[in-house]
Amino acid sequence: MKTLTFYDVTYQVDGRFEDYAVFKLPSSNVDFCGHKPQFDEDTKEEKPDQDFFVQFKNGGTYLYRDIPTETIKRASIAESIGKFVRAEISGKYPSVKLEKPILTPIKLTE
Repeated sequence: MKTLTFYDVTYQVDGRFEDYAVFKLPSSNVDFCGHKPQFDEDTKEEKPDQDFFVQFKNGGTYLYRDIPTETIKRASIAESIGKFVRAEISGKYPSVKLEKPILTPIKLTE
């Protein structure tokens, strides 16, 4: 079980997404984002596009496919990640709404 800690809160990562790099930016709407590079099966070289997820504070989580690496770099430094996702990703790339969040807070026993 992979866990991540942000701002003194520890989260369990859904096992299907353990190899994603996750980041958290200040936002009133978006809780987490994460990405996973894709590799060419023949050459093993990194493809120019990646999978990308957005987990909203209301628990809604979307997985987007084929996001250009440059777009993900810009997302990771966006002044407003919610506005960035709306303007640059949502509706422009294939996506699926996931049934449950990727990161869920866990309570650590003391």
